[in-house]
Amino acid sequence: MEKKQQQLHSSWKNYSNGGFPIPLIGCAIVVAVLLLSMASPASSCTEQEKDSLLQFHAGLLQDGGLAASWKRNITDCCVWDGVTCSADGAVTDVSLASKGLEGQISPSLGNLAGLLRLNLSHNSLSGGLPLELVSSSSIIALDVSFNRLKEDMQEVPSLTSVRPLQVLNISSNLFTGRFPSSTTWGVMSNLVTLNANNNSFTGQIPSHFCTGSPSLAVVALCYNQFTGGIPPGLGNCSMLRVLKAGHNNLSGTLPNKLFDASFLEYLSLPDNGLHGVINGAQIVKLRNLATLDLGGNNFSGKIPDSIGQLKRLEELRLDNNNMSGELPSTLSNCTNLITIDLKSNHFHGELTNVNFSSLLNLKNLDLLKNKFTGRIPESIYSCTKLAALRISGNNLGHARSGQLPLLPARPPALSLPAALPPAPLRLRPFLLDAKMPPRRRSSSGYRGVRARPSGRFDAEIRSGEERIRLGTYDTAHEAARAYDAVAWRLGRPPADESTMCGRASRRRCSRRHRRSSRTSSGAAPATSSSACAWRSRTSATALRGRARVAATAAFYAEKEGGGAAAMKKASREKRRADSAARKKARADAAARRRRNEKAAGPSTVVLSSSSEFQYTTTSTPVSDTT
Repeated sequence: MEKKQQQLHSSWKNYSNGGFPIPLIGCAIVVAVLLLSMASPASSCTEQEKDSLLQFHAGLLQDGGLAASWKRNITDCCVWDGVTCSADGAVTDVSLASKGLEGQISPSLGNLAGLLRLNLSHNSLSGGLPLELVSSSSIIALDVSFNRLKEDMQEVPSLTSVRPLQVLNISSNLFTGRFPSSTTWGVMSNLVTLNANNNSFTGQIPSHFCTGSPSLAVVALCYNQFTGGIPPGLGNCSMLRVLKAGHNNLSGTLPNKLFDASFLEYLSLPDNGLHGVINGAQIVKLRNLATLDLGGNNFSGKIPDSIGQLKRLEELRLDNNNMSGELPSTLSNCTNLITIDLKSNHFHGELTNVNFSSLLNLKNLDLLKNKFTGRIPESIYSCTKLAALRISGNNLGHARSGQLPLLPARPPALSLPAALPPAPLRLRPFLLDAKMPPRRRSSSGYRGVRARPSGRFDAEIRSGEERIRLGTYDTAHEAARAYDAVAWRLGRPPADESTMCGRASRRRCSRRHRRSSRTSSGAAPATSSSACAWRSRTSATALRGRARVAATAAFYAEKEGGGAAAMKKASREKRRADSAARKKARADAAARRRRNEKAAGPSTVVLSSSSEFQYTTTSTPVSDTT
């Protein structure tokens, strides 16, 4: 009994001193072995999965360096580049996007029984899309976008059981022929996203998308060759949120059934042949609508007043249609609007119908080529986020006198923080002062505006042999306004006005000179003095002009952030201008002295109070005592 107590006491002593009894050590080793066995990749992919991947690799003409990874460890494909396995070793993901792959997609990938996601996008794969992938019993996401796949899409047999596919992205390929019919979509009851943009599909859009796919939320069919009308069956897609079918050959009107898809947030059907009017009683059903793009069609009628009930609307694009009428005042209720594009229509009336002060998020307003009249409303100054405004091609302003559209005399003062002074040259076309009309030349358009081959216009100010660009604009009128704003802020006189004034001054001076020469010969020295004064004024004007040009160049070099080289160049131009001014002044002074000495002989120098030298001559020589 005492021996057993001694053994227990010694065991407890060893444990308390940091050691472990032998039985505990054995248990720890067993547990560690079990953990290592669970974490080790003993459950690697099967031979069938490995063979399927190798068959896919064998069909590639360019593998993008996959061979180095896939053949380094030939025994376990779970460690291959782009391959992901689950805990039990089944291949679940094959992601080989942007790998530079060329060749054809092998149907062997459909034999991967555990494959959930296959991403082969942004490569140069060709051939067709194997039916084994579309009708796979395991794949839920298939992305083969941005490749060179062609041929027709194969139909899934009608007797096929329901497939688990949720995301199908076949956009930006070369698929042709008719789009798969309702039979294919009938077996895809789990489909959520369908993207077939930028292909060459023909025929009509299937009318029963949502009969077998009630969860369909995104349908993107832009840039194809679809014909016919918008299928009314799309209204049965109770979960539909995005419908994009622009840039096709669709025709007809918008079916009333379409507006039953009340969850729709993005409706985009631009550049088709759709016509009719926008039904105000139906459009209000789309309470969640954020984007309405119907531009480039043949819609007519007016914008319904009920559009003001679309509180979440952010983009309204109705450009290039045949719509008319006045802008509804209820448009002010769409306070989340960011873009309004109504160009190339027949809208008329005054813009004051809309209270722009409630559209604080507005960034783009395009009303080009309509028939709006009146003045630009003052409420537009409240749109502090407005970055683009285009209102040319209307009848704004005084149409009878042909004046330019006038803005309010001054915009309201903006409250800017003291640490952020307003940038003097960040101008917007609608913030220009109404007292600065753009200057025209009689025959060649606006001064400082140069047309580009693309049809746009550059505004620029010349500095010697260099052109300082002020920006590129859609119309010559906008470019001229930008030129005027910069010239006004820099205090620089217009080049055409200064030239005309210079010529007029020369003509006036010449006429005075001839008149004074005919009246009396005694006044000839005064005429010479007037001529010298005129030359002095014109020289000073020229010097100031050169100084302004140099200052303008230096200002823009610093403003545009051209770096040390641009600032150094502007400084060098300024030094040259100053040096030329000093040389010109010295030469003019010497010339005046020689002319006066030759004309009047000895002269008396009178020092004026302004510290300038004035040369006065007398008809008789001056004695030394004088």
